[in-house]
Amino acid sequence: MISFRCDAENRRVILSREASAPGARMVIRTSTMTKTLAATTSDANPAYLMADMATTDPILDAMAFSRGRVLVEMEGHPPVILPSWAEIARIVEDCRG
Repeated sequence: MISFRCDAENRRVILSREASAPGARMVIRTSTMTKTLAATTSDANPAYLMADMATTDPILDAMAFSRGRVLVEMEGHPPVILPSWAEIARIVEDCRG
């Protein structure tokens, strides 16, 4: 499962995923764009990997307005396919203020 969270104070959108193995990057693929992000591992239990982006990052618009699904890949984990739902756009717009 992928989680989207807004860090409104720093104007960043954070993507996270429960992870059983460490990973160094997250790749996001949409119908119009591909982007590789640095991923960090949390100390939480269960552990998760996360990557964050500025609210102005074009990949967020590509995810929100993708004509198809959004693919999230992380090293050592099976890919996650996200439907192009309105929730992605809502989180991004709310975080932009």
